[in-house]
Amino acid sequence: PLPCGSSLQDHIGMLSRKLEHLPHAHAEVIDFLSDDFIHRDFDVVYAYGVMHHFENLQVLVDTLHKVMAPNAQLITYDPLKTSFPIKVIRAAYRPFQTDADWEWPFSKEVVHKLESDFKRIDRRAVLGRSKYVALLNALPYSYERKLAKGKKWHKKDWDRSATSDKDVFRSMHVTLHLQKK
Repeated sequence: PLPCGSSLQDHIGMLSRKLEHLPHAHAEVIDFLSDDFIHRDFDVVYAYGVMHHFENLQVLVDTLHKVMAPNAQLITYDPLKTSFPIKVIRAAYRPFQTDADWEWPFSKEVVHKLESDFKRIDRRAVLGRSKYVALLNALPYSYERKLAKGKKWHKKDWDRSATSDKDVFRSMHVTLHLQKK
């Protein structure tokens, strides 16, 4: 949703002004999967909270390979649906979710598919153990102690998710840094 009184064109205009100093960058609104999208040879595709809105992963992967330059990089940050507590919470709020018809959080299969269709450079996940920090508020600990515990859990999530599938899939969100093969 856009702020009250603003339009998509207003925001594209603001982004365009911010990009003026970059000679090959511009902003536009266009369907990435349409035939009207003619741009090619992207060196970097940065998709923050975007890829989980594509229902057909194979179409998305094929399109990415078509528009990315050789050895181009893909950076994505998307929600996961792999953690048991998150599955329960999603099931409870899904009937009330406004974007339920166009949201497909990543499964294990999706993460593995992306990592097989691209070369993985790095992978990090957040809100694995650290999602339980909210429960610490019910305990009579000091704010500093809760904060220290939360930071410790977050660091474990971050560090271990680089190499451990188990730690990735107990998390709520994953960042993938991939390279076109």
